[in-house]
Amino acid sequence: MADNTEKKTIERHYLGVIKSQADRCLKGRLDPEKYDALIRDINRYTEPSDEGEDPVAKVLQALWKATNDEYFGLAPEKVPKGTFALVCDYMAREDTLQEALVRGELILDFLPPSSLRLNVKRVEKQVHLSVRTYIGPEDPDHFLIEFYMMLWHRFLSWCIGTPLPLVRVNFSHAPMEPEASGFNPFSCPVHFRSDSSRLVFPELYLEYPVARSRTELQCWLRESPGEVVSVFRESGNLRARVRSEIQDALDTDGSIPSFQDICKRLQLSPRVVRDRLARLGTDYRHIKDDYLRKHVEVLLRDRQRDMKEVLLQSGYSDAASLIRACKRWFGLTPKGYRETL
Repeated sequence: MADNTEKKTIERHYLGVIKSQADRCLKGRLDPEKYDALIRDINRYTEPSDEGEDPVAKVLQALWKATNDEYFGLAPEKVPKGTFALVCDYMAREDTLQEALVRGELILDFLPPSSLRLNVKRVEKQVHLSVRTYIGPEDPDHFLIEFYMMLWHRFLSWCIGTPLPLVRVNFSHAPMEPEASGFNPFSCPVHFRSDSSRLVFPELYLEYPVARSRTELQCWLRESPGEVVSVFRESGNLRARVRSEIQDALDTDGSIPSFQDICKRLQLSPRVVRDRLARLGTDYRHIKDDYLRKHVEVLLRDRQRDMKEVLLQSGYSDAASLIRACKRWFGLTPKGYRETL
């Protein structure tokens, strides 16, 4: 998890890039009053002081609104406003992440502009999700490809209700600031000068169910892009952090962490964690139970895993505990539930 210094490094980088791009591309295109208001918004958040707001998200919202273009006016062609919402709505109707990605790839092939595309490929038990955007002289800082890579990762994580772990991220361009080693908006290795720009994650996550309702999707999209990129600050994102720590514990230790373990991992006191989760309308027990239900369901969907392997990777210490949990979630034993899938 990035510390506060790294988050501020990321904020400064993006705010600097956005202001530079606005000066270069938008000054002569926007109405002068609208342009001046946009620059004031950018300057207001250059030195963020309100710990409850994400300055990058606020500026991006203002930029998206000012240009009426989901390429932010930084490319010769426009992405009509509402394109991202349309694609997300089309994808979120499916049952699993794999089905959602297939639908996303299909619908983007039919929508303008031709520079905005997705491509899904499996390579040695990994998924390579290639992301295409405009890359050219009007976007010399490669802001669009970096933004859309982050946008898609956040949306897919939101869809399945847990952070999608990345093995690595590849970009086709060279790094703009090779000496700024602290700059990395992804919690994984980032490689530049690759043959394509792509997110790489374990193929197991293709079987994760889409866990969001249409109502949730509509509320989430109403705040995009702000809701999507509010990842630099911890406020309001504790639920996702708890899920991420549960996932990390299962991956590294093969066990379900206790509430005390989670607090130590978060470097927060139990009282603070309880209070913040209560303000979000939840608690550790409910977050843990929801995560484990989805995790076990994914394991059971994979018929190449025998029941012994399912037990070992479920986080439960014995078969009886796993059986009780499955009966509570699905009304069936693990074996019985697998037969219904």
